[in-house]
Amino acid sequence: MATLLFSLYSLAHFATVVFALRILRRYSAPGALIIAVLSAGLVYDNSLIALGSSIGIGETLERLSWPRFILHALVTPFMIVAVVQIAIAGGIRWLSTRAAWTGVWLLTAAMIGYGIYELTLLELQPACFGGITRYTSSASAAQFCFEGQQSLPGTGPPIPSILAVFLVMGVGVALWRRHRWPWYGLGGLQMLLAAAVPFSDFGLLPGNGGEVILQFAFVSTAYRLSSGWRHARE
Repeated sequence: MATLLFSLYSLAHFATVVFALRILRRYSAPGALIIAVLSAGLVYDNSLIALGSSIGIGETLERLSWPRFILHALVTPFMIVAVVQIAIAGGIRWLSTRAAWTGVWLLTAAMIGYGIYELTLLELQPACFGGITRYTSSASAAQFCFEGQQSLPGTGPPIPSILAVFLVMGVGVALWRRHRWPWYGLGGLQMLLAAAVPFSDFGLLPGNGGEVILQFAFVSTAYRLSSGWRHARE
């Protein structure tokens, strides 16, 4: 069942990639390029999780798992830029100033630097839960794959992702007030709640499902603030 759900997550992210590229090409929708790249990374992420039990524990799955963590470290911080692009398109004009953009790029660079630092400390170990086999930085006792396995220290919390989600919620409140569009902020809120569900009870299913909804909230909001939405309503 879990394998099927992660496969569906992957297909949903692929659909987001296609739609994001379409509205980027046709309407230059704000943040669409970054959304497409992020979603493409999540296609790989969820596809590998779905295939993990078929590949099995070993060097092949471990090597294939490293790009998942590299993509999260190097690409996820650009979500901050996408949030700001959407905010500006939604009428938050002060974010378009040179000073604001300087701060945005410095923050993004800092988050990339933090991710690279974590990569230098990263060790992977197998984790098994609910029919899913994957490699992670730290498996809990409920996810051990064999007797005698011990948990690694792991890395710190995903600060770039957490920061981006709070920014989404903040900008989402402004878009709700300005455009009567609550879905961006609600997408961020549900992601925060989904990520808070304990791994020991449900594994990655809630968090990865939350990412599907968040990316859909991103791409639908990008379309809502593009010329394509205005043309469709005329």
